[in-house]
Amino acid sequence: MSSVANTITQPPGTQTGAQTGSQTGSGTGAGSGSGTGGSGTGSGTGGTGGGSSTTSINQQAPAGGLIMTQPPQTASASYYKIAQNDFITFGWNFTYLIVQPTSLTVQAICGANGFTYPVGGASGDGVIPGTATSVVWDPYGYEQSPGVQRLAAESYTLRIMDERGATALGTPGMFNAYSGLKFALYKPKDPTPLSGEILDLTVEIQTDLSNLRMEVFGLQRWLCVLSPSYLCRNDRNLDGHVLRWLASPAASSCSGSLGFSP
Repeated sequence: MSSVANTITQPPGTQTGAQTGSQTGSGTGAGSGSGTGGSGTGSGTGGTGGGSSTTSINQQAPAGGLIMTQPPQTASASYYKIAQNDFITFGWNFTYLIVQPTSLTVQAICGANGFTYPVGGASGDGVIPGTATSVVWDPYGYEQSPGVQRLAAESYTLRIMDERGATALGTPGMFNAYSGLKFALYKPKDPTPLSGEILDLTVEIQTDLSNLRMEVFGLQRWLCVLSPSYLCRNDRNLDGHVLRWLASPAASSCSGSLGFSP
């Protein structure tokens, strides 16, 4: 069965040795023999050895990847608000991963303007540890940084890739770039000031009240001018309350002041 090996090679060890020695001897004999033996010294140093580690991946193994857990892949399109203290969390689980990535880069790609925005990361660049299974994004905070491309209220694609980039696809046991999540961002509308509307409503009410006063005043004048007998002759259906008022001393006083009599 064929396999591919990812090998991390450590610097090889070195081994040295040295040994020196000397031996001297001398002997003399006279009559009976005597002699002295030689002496010798020796020294040596031993080395250290080093090896390498190897990870073998079956070529038949599936490519590594991830499954989104937040939001779930089965959920409908998610909508997120760009507002202060509104954070977005994306979460996932790894699948078929044999070789752990060194790092992951998370990005949001806007479908409308084609711009790529970094998502999260300690430095705001979208780079997180290769073992991470979630990332928290603050779109509002991102927009507060000077010189950044402002987020559009549009649809986005979430992309997650390892240090090999977005083109790393189909490699057995290793992380393959992901771009399967769609979501949308929106911005809340600014509240409309009510002061102008209240002012317009106040003017309208004042105008209506003024018109009503004019109408009431005109009615009072006509009620003072017309006599009860004339009203009875021309409008037999006039409300009895009006007739009673017309017959009252107040009505007589009013009509008298205008030069009319009932």
